[in-house]
Amino acid sequence: MTNTTGEEHSKRVSFGGEEQVKMIIYDEIPIEESVYTKTAFTSSDAPPSKVTVTTQESEFPRPISPPTLIEEPTFIPHSPPLPSLAKKMASETENPFRPQDQLYHEVDPIVEQYKTKPYPKSPTVSPTSTPSKKLKIPEEEEALLKESKKEELLQGNSIADHHQMANTTTTISLTPKKEMTEEEDIVDLPPPSKMSQLSLYEERSIDDSIHGFIPISYYANLIIDTRYFDRVKNIQQTGVAKVVYPCAEHSRKSHSLGTYFLSLRVLKKLAEGQGCLKIDEKDIICVSIAALCHDIGHGPYSHTYDGLFLNAVNKNNGFRHEVASIEILKMIFKEYPFIKEEFDKVLSESDYTFIYECINPTLPFIVNGEWILKGRGREKSFLYDIVSNVHTGIDVDKFDYFLRDSFFCNIRSSQFNVDVLQRIIDYSRVVYDSKLGYSRIGYALKIKNCINAVFETRKYLFETLYCHKTCLSYEHLLIKAWIEADKYLEFKTKSGETLKLSTIYKDWEVYSSVTDNVVTTLIEFSSDERLQKSRDIYKKLQERRIPKVVYTLKGYKLKDMDEEFIEKWIIENCSKYIDGDKLFVKIRKIHGGKGIFKNPMDDVLFFNHKSNNRSLIEEGITSNEENNNELPGGKIDAFVYTEYGADSPERKAIYASASQFEELFLQFDFTGQNIFGDLGLLDNSKCRHLNRTFLIFSIIILRNTKEYSIMHQLNFYEERSIDDSIHGFIPISYYANLIIDTKYFDRVRNIQQTGVVKMVYPCAEHSRKSHLLGTYFLAIYVLKKLAEVQPCLKIDEKDIICVSIAALCHDIGHGPYSHTYDGAFLNAINKNNGFKHEVASIEILKMIFKEYPFIKKEFDKLLNDEDYTFIYECINPTLPFIVNGEWILKGRGKEKSFLYDIVSNVHTGIDVDKFDYFLRDSFFCNIRSSQFNVDVLQRIIDYSRVVYDSKLGYFRIGYALKIKNCINAVFETRKYLYETLYCHKTCLSYEHLLTKAWIEADKYLEFKTKSGETLKLSTIYKDWEVYSSVTDNVVTTLIQFSPDERLQKSRDIYKKLQERRIPKVVYTLKGFKLINMDEEFIREWILRDCSKFIDGDKLFVKIRKIHSGKGIFKNPMDDVLFFNHKSNNRSVIEEGITCKVENNNELPGGKIDAFVYTEYSADSLERKAIHTSAFRFEKLFLQ
Repeated sequence: MTNTTGEEHSKRVSFGGEEQVKMIIYDEIPIEESVYTKTAFTSSDAPPSKVTVTTQESEFPRPISPPTLIEEPTFIPHSPPLPSLAKKMASETENPFRPQDQLYHEVDPIVEQYKTKPYPKSPTVSPTSTPSKKLKIPEEEEALLKESKKEELLQGNSIADHHQMANTTTTISLTPKKEMTEEEDIVDLPPPSKMSQLSLYEERSIDDSIHGFIPISYYANLIIDTRYFDRVKNIQQTGVAKVVYPCAEHSRKSHSLGTYFLSLRVLKKLAEGQGCLKIDEKDIICVSIAALCHDIGHGPYSHTYDGLFLNAVNKNNGFRHEVASIEILKMIFKEYPFIKEEFDKVLSESDYTFIYECINPTLPFIVNGEWILKGRGREKSFLYDIVSNVHTGIDVDKFDYFLRDSFFCNIRSSQFNVDVLQRIIDYSRVVYDSKLGYSRIGYALKIKNCINAVFETRKYLFETLYCHKTCLSYEHLLIKAWIEADKYLEFKTKSGETLKLSTIYKDWEVYSSVTDNVVTTLIEFSSDERLQKSRDIYKKLQERRIPKVVYTLKGYKLKDMDEEFIEKWIIENCSKYIDGDKLFVKIRKIHGGKGIFKNPMDDVLFFNHKSNNRSLIEEGITSNEENNNELPGGKIDAFVYTEYGADSPERKAIYASASQFEELFLQFDFTGQNIFGDLGLLDNSKCRHLNRTFLIFSIIILRNTKEYSIMHQLNFYEERSIDDSIHGFIPISYYANLIIDTKYFDRVRNIQQTGVVKMVYPCAEHSRKSHLLGTYFLAIYVLKKLAEVQPCLKIDEKDIICVSIAALCHDIGHGPYSHTYDGAFLNAINKNNGFKHEVASIEILKMIFKEYPFIKKEFDKLLNDEDYTFIYECINPTLPFIVNGEWILKGRGKEKSFLYDIVSNVHTGIDVDKFDYFLRDSFFCNIRSSQFNVDVLQRIIDYSRVVYDSKLGYFRIGYALKIKNCINAVFETRKYLYETLYCHKTCLSYEHLLTKAWIEADKYLEFKTKSGETLKLSTIYKDWEVYSSVTDNVVTTLIQFSPDERLQKSRDIYKKLQERRIPKVVYTLKGFKLINMDEEFIREWILRDCSKFIDGDKLFVKIRKIHSGKGIFKNPMDDVLFFNHKSNNRSVIEEGITCKVENNNELPGGKIDAFVYTEYSADSLERKAIHTSAFRFEKLFLQ
């Protein structure tokens, strides 16, 4: 063996015509010549596509100890600085998260070019990106140089000198650079600020649906990776709003990250525009951390707990979520001493006080002429306006949640959007408030309409979202359940004290452990009979049996009344006896943030944007803005509700009494609205209408017939549309509505659509419920198109009902975290378990028909046994359809075989299931696919027709030859999403650890059936009633809140997940020969070959097969049928043809690679040994 020392190589590489300097420095360590080759990169290494080379953090895992504890640097093989580009999208279809298909995220084209070379150390680079020389500095000169650096450190530098932004979407970098060592050149570097001296063992960007990539600073990253901050990912941002808007599933975590990002944008703009403000790094850290943590103190369902529930139990509770946020942030500093140590290097006690004051500022700031705030003096008073503006309410908190809540709920406000926000930030400046005596943030007079849009948007969102009549009804019932449960639920503190749900905030450790899912699970899974009343209320919520509005009271005189007075008056004046529990009133005050009596524009300060010197602080002025509100600040109204079970005479009596109340007390200011027509509340003759979608189809299909079908005779006692972020308003048919309003369907709103993906993409919080609604919509849309274009298909109402119900229910059988349970966990327990989530979906649908006899009765009016069989076959079709020349499917005959291609297409994988989750998952994860989008989908549906497959002998759905590129885009999108999303390297790591926790818990967790049988987590599917009750939050809560000490190991793993102490990728193996290997073989080989002993538990391998749904050996385009769109008669069924489409994949259907992981706790020497051994494995077996 010969030793080689590090050499320095540099060359110019031309990427797409642009020359970039690429520096490679090899580690100065002994290296085996047989393993590593000392070769400079040649021009052939450059990939053909245009890329930009940027320096980035090495993918090789860093030591896990805090920076202050890092000893002498150990030489570790590092990756060269590579551009983080993702490969072009790849191919096809199939449900995500199949373990056998799992793949990887950021595949770097340059990494692929260099995979046969060692991983040299990243070069030392000067600020101008030129290579810096390693000069030998005499010890005396070096000591003097370091001393001068320390002096400059204490002076600090202005933010404008150190943080220049490339564009408006880039924030000030707060990431401290790695400490200089004696071996690194410091002569060519400018004097660094204090921040640049701090070590950073992880910096990352987080992809957000609203703001794009959010760069996370070192200090923010420390806070984010704690279990106290992690809790907010389980707290709904909009409380109970998702009962009306199914896509409103985003959490407080994504909102906190967005607020953090906007605070940096505002600080950047102010610092650039007004250097006299002297905004320094400490200000940036404090304000951004306050923005990040301003909402971490919210309780279950956000304001449902913080306000309504606590006030219902005790109006004088004194609780405020802002105070809770401060206390939890203090706990972070207390429970994570190394985080406090890092913050202490730059912050003083007054800085910590400033953070807390930014989270919860209170007026007045000046008392008896003295400035009373302790964090910052009067000269920096404007900083208090950024996170929580108590003067005007215009702050980054509102900016983010206005955009975010509108985005996810598909509420398109024409007044406030990202363009208006950009304009507000661009025209923001610090001005002097002569009335209050200190500086505040003001705005240019020319954008006063933009400022007014902020207040109008607040009113609009409160009216249509937060205080929607159905949300208030749902919230009322939820609080009722909690009040009942509060008598019996107990939470133990570490000292042994027992707290109620209404008093958990008296112990912040207990409070921080209680989230939305915890309360729900503790109530529903408790064996305490005293909680039965609460469980009954939860069942009502699941089945949407919630109070309904009978009357809407309007008039400004409501301002002088309270809800109890109105309730009492209406009950006393009813012509029929009304039980007090059957009626309640909710008063809504819709205003811009300053109450209904004050115009919020009165407090806003403006400035003349044409001022000659814009860098100075000038005096702010006010602008008298007129509004058309009923009251200066907004309006007021009240809903009169009655219980779901109230009968028609009771509702009529309440309506009449409420109408009389309005006449007597509100002076006919507004006419009450009778939402029940002319009081024919349950008069079926007034309910005979058809879902709009079905009516359209019936007219299309039956336009040549003389009789209406049975569909037109059915009574619809409820029809509604659901607003969806992807497809807009989805009209829900009577039959679909019956299914949706059951507890078995409702369960899927607690099952993550993308499993563990939100670990990497925080906005990936959408559930299976929204996906099912989208799939249902697309199924009807495809049927509509086929029925219009080819009447000869004879698609009837029964076909529409069966296919649409199959689409609606095709995924209701998923287990906790979707494919994490269905695949990874069950296969780890028993590879031959035989479980399929499609079979579970069928069984749960059968349970719906069994447990809800009236639903079965309604379906039986139109469907027969053959139709039910057809629904089940659409959910889980299996090839072949013909055996020994006989058609074996029972639901539909050969003449309607094409219907089986709509929901789950086993021939090509092109179906409405894929269409929806491709669009939905990309949308929420902010992955913008240039190949597949709504326009491509529209084109595919428009050019779809039924064709004859002469090879198989039956009909299938084909596509026009002219859109073959659109079809190929479907397959390419599947590959791209598997690579960048479902099988992202961090997702696989998180899933591995989660599965490990479940395997440990599986030994002790018990689930009781009605017959008394005990099931494990891995066998709950043997009883569908038990299985249907277990969701993501149930498993998590049962493990974390169990008193069973045997579950401690699982709880410890959950704590690792919360703190992001997850396994890291040491090496990525590439090569098509991986197809002949399994993960265990690779793992065992690396363990045996390692030069250092490695504990087997510290190493694992994940092989990813990236393909389009047909495996890595088959081009999926080979199975697609096409037709000539120029045919003279498009309404007939013609024979389909195939079309060969070449692809550039490594293998015909895709590619394969493998990640070698090591545990987070593995030290530097262990990682180095594993890296070397994995590299040797690749050399020997894969090249």
